[in-house]
Amino acid sequence: MDEVLKAKQAGLERQFEAVTKAQEELYRDQLHQAERQKAEAERAGAKATKERDELRIARAMPDYWEKRIATSSLDGLAAIALDRTGRDRSTWAALERLLQTDPVKLKQSGADRRAPVTHDRLELACAWRLENPSLWEKYMSGVQGVMNDMKRIRQGRVASAGGAPPLTCRVADALPGDLRVDVNEAFLMHGTNAGVLINILSTGMNERFAGTAAGAAYGEGSYLAEDAGKNDQYTKVDQQYDGSSELHKRLYAHGARHPGMVFYILVCRVALGHQVRTQEHGPLATSSDTGRRVFPISFRELDTVAGVSPPVHHHSLLADVIGIGRRYREYIVFHSEYIYPEYLLAYQRY
Repeated sequence: MDEVLKAKQAGLERQFEAVTKAQEELYRDQLHQAERQKAEAERAGAKATKERDELRIARAMPDYWEKRIATSSLDGLAAIALDRTGRDRSTWAALERLLQTDPVKLKQSGADRRAPVTHDRLELACAWRLENPSLWEKYMSGVQGVMNDMKRIRQGRVASAGGAPPLTCRVADALPGDLRVDVNEAFLMHGTNAGVLINILSTGMNERFAGTAAGAAYGEGSYLAEDAGKNDQYTKVDQQYDGSSELHKRLYAHGARHPGMVFYILVCRVALGHQVRTQEHGPLATSSDTGRRVFPISFRELDTVAGVSPPVHHHSLLADVIGIGRRYREYIVFHSEYIYPEYLLAYQRY
């Protein structure tokens, strides 16, 4: 009888030990899992913090900006007159090169310039760097969006559109601040006039006004060009200084004098991203590379990039029309957050 009781007791002890061991193993597993989850959460938190810091640094104002005037002004805008012979002489020289254009093409009439042209040269008279922190942050947010899209497009192994790079790339290295290769950033120009310039300086380009000045053959977006000869077609003369003009107070009150009979071109940073290319105009235009419709739904938005899901829209349109007898190519952007006007050029015709 004692032996039976001893056997039962031993069996119970073995069961108890087994249960205890199982509970200990379960506890250790739960502890290890909790430690793994904590470590993963810490890594995810560190990654998110790093990404936020990188984004904050990326959105910070460029280190070559003057900053003080913009941050202390009531509207956060500063137009810094460039010194052509002093600290800004290399920037001035680069901006002068952007105004160089083929004199034969410049004198030709075309669809956007019917009147006879008497000048064959554009000469820089004044230049300003435009410092607008809120507009810069808006642009940096747009750049981040394009960057994210481009990562997905590259993952999908989608080929880039054809066409030569912008002519302005030959000058880009001479201007301060590197261009962002991952968003296909470029310097492009936009010809304008004094009547609307103060609005652009304050709030940036506005694609909603597309077509109000010269039509919208390639969609209802913001039109830019790589050649100042094209921009010159859309500028209007600013004859003389006007003390009541808000624009003139901004530009000519501190270090720059109105030289008389000037025209204005904006030099913009543009995140071209993944562009679509065409030689056709109008709503039925098709891509030169894929044959797909450029505007399948609306004249205000480009087609999506084939092979990417969820869909990503093309970021810009290249009117690659020199091969069909036109003088200049044009770039059209349909989202203003992809454009930052960084320099203003006042030039004269000769």
